[in-house]
Amino acid sequence: MILLVVDPIPSDLLVEGDEGKSPVTELVAQARSLLKNGHFREAEAVAEVAMATAHQQRQIHPSGLGWAALCRSDIYRETGRLDPALPMAIQACDVFRRQPAPFQRHNEGAALYNLGLLYHIQKDLAAALQWYDAASQMFRQAQEYWRIHRQEHRMSQCARMVERIAAISQSITELAFLQLPVTSLSVCAANRPFRNVEPDGYHLNPRIEIGGKPFQVLPLSDVRYAVLERQSPVCIALPIPDPVCPQWGARRGDYILAQQRIAPDPDAPFWIAVGQDQLYFGRFERRPPDAPPVFQSLHPARVIGGTGEFSGHFRPVAFLRPIRDGS
Repeated sequence: MILLVVDPIPSDLLVEGDEGKSPVTELVAQARSLLKNGHFREAEAVAEVAMATAHQQRQIHPSGLGWAALCRSDIYRETGRLDPALPMAIQACDVFRRQPAPFQRHNEGAALYNLGLLYHIQKDLAAALQWYDAASQMFRQAQEYWRIHRQEHRMSQCARMVERIAAISQSITELAFLQLPVTSLSVCAANRPFRNVEPDGYHLNPRIEIGGKPFQVLPLSDVRYAVLERQSPVCIALPIPDPVCPQWGARRGDYILAQQRIAPDPDAPFWIAVGQDQLYFGRFERRPPDAPPVFQSLHPARVIGGTGEFSGHFRPVAFLRPIRDGS
């Protein structure tokens, strides 16, 4: 199973702690909001202002440079520009590492996690594992700090990140499944990011790479491009069980790319339901036509490497057909 995680972006994990809000943190929050809504140029412009402000106020708010650098790295990574993303990521790590306050281990963990993502996307898996491990250690330290100070929300956030990093690391060391950030989809053969096609979505290029493996993207509907909705938090890509292929019009060996929906949509002909350790490939049916829709399971399949964190209903978006040598 290939799990593509959209959120959280690393700068979303930053905490203000005892320093409180500052012009830098407010600018970073504004840039993150623009980034999440697909306003990449505006987000980059605000992040540059945040960086300039951080330099001006570095004596008052010493960690501000880390906030601004991590935010800029997020923007570069999300838009497929990995070369400038790396030095910003390193700068963020250096800044947070020098901050003595114990809560800064949380922020250092976020910056190290970002480095892991960058090396993972660039397929330097040995380096990615090292940075992921370092990030996990920082989140564990921060979790203990938040436990002592009875900050349950922060404790849970650290615990989730430790679990997520463990799953990502497992996906690198074991061949059972892959788990990658969604930005790996945006670094395609032509090194072009997603392009807006409507206010709420992006299209995928006809050929993408996931974990270094090339796939042909085949939309399920009669449209030129497969479209991912911007606001949906999670995508999954998983092999289609052989018994389901004829009913879905897929070939043996195809994967299905699906996007999570908050609630099931009975207007969609096919759906995938994901439990803690089971997948259910199915469809909605109405019997009689005016009756409430019922989810009819076509085939259950075991989730390999699943944690249950992403349980829910998913809307199929496209077939992913592996591209083999000579094809």
